[in-house]
Amino acid sequence: TMRQLLQHEIDMDIHPNSKLPRLKEKTAAMGLLWVRRQLHYQTTVFNNIINVPEVFPTIIDAVTAGYSEVYGNLHGWTVQKIFNYSFQSA
Repeated sequence: TMRQLLQHEIDMDIHPNSKLPRLKEKTAAMGLLWVRRQLHYQTTVFNNIINVPEVFPTIIDAVTAGYSEVYGNLHGWTVQKIFNYSFQSA
């Protein structure tokens, strides 16, 4: 199960126990975290699109708002610009 997989990573001391919780790259915990974020992003975008034009003037605005809500503080400047460019060209 996922619980067993994550428990195994804890038992193997894969993730250091420092002041702030940190996950190592290329681990099950990090993969699950990004899957959860992606599912959150998709549901947010779908909910926003349902609210076009009442809340968001265009689909691009709805997608951009979803991106900002979910990934805005996680992605660096370069990745944000790439996402923004891809929204505008769609």
